[in-house]
Amino acid sequence: MTWATLYMEPNSGRSNWISDLGKYVGLDIESVDVKTVDNYKELFQLGKTPALITSDGFKLTEAVVIYVYIINSSSKPEFLGKNLKEKATNMKWLSFFNSDFIFAFIQAFFGTTDNDKSSGMEKIYNYTEYFNNELKEKKTKYLISDEILVADIVAYKIFHQFSIFGLSYDKYNKIAPYLESLKNHPILAPK
Repeated sequence: MTWATLYMEPNSGRSNWISDLGKYVGLDIESVDVKTVDNYKELFQLGKTPALITSDGFKLTEAVVIYVYIINSSSKPEFLGKNLKEKATNMKWLSFFNSDFIFAFIQAFFGTTDNDKSSGMEKIYNYTEYFNNELKEKKTKYLISDEILVADIVAYKIFHQFSIFGLSYDKYNKIAPYLESLKNHPILAPK
């Protein structure tokens, strides 16, 4: 039985993997391209994606909230972290990638003025340098712990968007090996 239905945009790195997250944590989530739903704003008045409706009618929007709800509803809550510090650090990175990084991308590629676009690109590269420096200083195998957590998956998806937008992170020496170490995780591995 389907546990939930996810309404998403197939090209969105914030949501096009959520059904795979569900599968990984043992929940069946059906993905629906929001563009194929005529009455979407009747279901979700603001028209935001991603959006989730569970089989009992519970509704959620906001990517990070959806990730956390799915994981906490599963048999793998440790995917958010095993202790309070890991959980807090995981949330820090989820927030960083789903707000700061995403808004910089939007500003850089969809800004209305050249100044907006330039400012957005500067933020993207500042955030990328910050992330690379964090990877240099970490004492764990992955971003937060010696286990892959959901923030690692989100980081992978964000940096995958770089190539789509014609950007490169090649000069940041810690990012490529980090992403390479993640690519075979069941959520990310080619199907």
